[in-house]
Amino acid sequence: MEVDTTVLGLSKEEAEKKPYIASMGVYVFKKEILLNLLSVIEHSVVGIRSRINSNVHLKDTVMLGADFYETESEVASLFAEGGVPIGIGENTKIKECIIDKNARIGKNVIIANSEGVQEADRSTEGFYIRSGDKATSSSRASPVAIPSVM
Repeated sequence: MEVDTTVLGLSKEEAEKKPYIASMGVYVFKKEILLNLLSVIEHSVVGIRSRINSNVHLKDTVMLGADFYETESEVASLFAEGGVPIGIGENTKIKECIIDKNARIGKNVIIANSEGVQEADRSTEGFYIRSGDKATSSSRASPVAIPSVM
């Protein structure tokens, strides 16, 4: 959009050469589409430097965050090697959980205590259950899928 940039202090000659203040894109979204693209974070606390990908649903969860960011190239390298970056992968559902700092949770993971287990020590699988509450461990990456019996 052209404007009279002389009101910004430009001379007439400069204003003719620079008639634009800024360029803006206009984007139109259907509300339903935009909401479906975003993650749902319900009654949860998300710590600093947390990376949460698309279509993630957190409910009654505390995510402690991360000590550092992984760059896009580091994330791409991890994926190429079959690894899991810090944060929560897309299409993951987590309910009533404490997620440890620097935790790595893959794509399509479900963390929900659907069986009502009160105590469990499954550190080799990357989680514990204490008094019915789940806690992930940052010492091990969760795989691409965790059974919902958790």
